[in-house]
Amino acid sequence: MGTVRGEKHAFAKNTEARVRELKLRALKGEPNRLLSAEFGISPASVSHIKTGRSWAHVVVEDIPCTRSVRRGSEHWMSKLEDEDIREIRRLRKQGRQVKEIAKQYGVSGPTISNILSGKVWKHVK
Repeated sequence: MGTVRGEKHAFAKNTEARVRELKLRALKGEPNRLLSAEFGISPASVSHIKTGRSWAHVVVEDIPCTRSVRRGSEHWMSKLEDEDIREIRRLRKQGRQVKEIAKQYGVSGPTISNILSGKVWKHVK
């Protein structure tokens, strides 16, 4: 017997129709946090649906889910925006300490270091 998926799964919180609606609204740019509140699921679950990690069999208007990795402010856990990254780099060039910048933006020191070294947020110029 195959794997049970979608609304037939014992722990499913949504139906295929609701997932189709969620995907359509996500394609139009609605934020994960708003969708998660309305659909009664976590922002991580919304992200999994959008990227095809779950409910991949549900197609919206013949547009299949892609497994693209969201980066930067499009990532569901992002605390920073593109403009914040530019400001962080500017502050560091002005001599501000990494620890101070991290506290100002509510992130860790290693996160700021990774931004400054180009390990993360390298797409922001």
